[in-house]
Amino acid sequence: MNMKKVLKASVLSVALFTLTASSIFAFDGEVNLTNRIGDDGRCWAGTVLMQNQNYKVLVSCRDITYPGGNEVFYYVMWANPASGGKAVRLGDLGIGKNEFQTNQEFTTLFVTKEKAVNVNAPTGAIVMQGSVQAIPILQEKGKETATTPVQTPNPISGENPSVVTPTPITSPQPRTGVAKFLTTGILAVLGIGGLIFVVFLVTKR
Repeated sequence: MNMKKVLKASVLSVALFTLTASSIFAFDGEVNLTNRIGDDGRCWAGTVLMQNQNYKVLVSCRDITYPGGNEVFYYVMWANPASGGKAVRLGDLGIGKNEFQTNQEFTTLFVTKEKAVNVNAPTGAIVMQGSVQAIPILQEKGKETATTPVQTPNPISGENPSVVTPTPITSPQPRTGVAKFLTTGILAVLGIGGLIFVVFLVTKR
């Protein structure tokens, strides 16, 4: 009986690991907010899940304009929660650089033009928007490049024969994230299938 419990617990552990492995690194990302109204304004945002389970969002924008005179408006950034529902207000972009914090996991960011800076829901037109993307360098192992000196065989007259030309040697490219994901998924499925087969044999006795 104890052996059956151990085997069942092992199956559950492998299944849970398979379900969560693909989302371990999904909390850190970047967002390219492209313009939606035909002008040059655009923003970049980087998001990191901190140890306190809050998301830090660092934003930097270029070519956003503020009108003069009596027409006053504010650029306000919002996040669409991954669980759905109403957009979460992050804050005013100020002069185009700011830092925000939220405890909501989100999938997209967008910026609206608002006549009041403290609005609780977006009412103005969306001027920029973008989806959270994985940070490439955090998805793949670092690439190392080595150089080896190569002696010039027949130096031309007037040149220094001791000068060597470094030739870069690039290490083999690591497997892509898709390939690693497929490999991990296949191994996990085979492992679960094997454990289920063992449990079946034990319970039949």
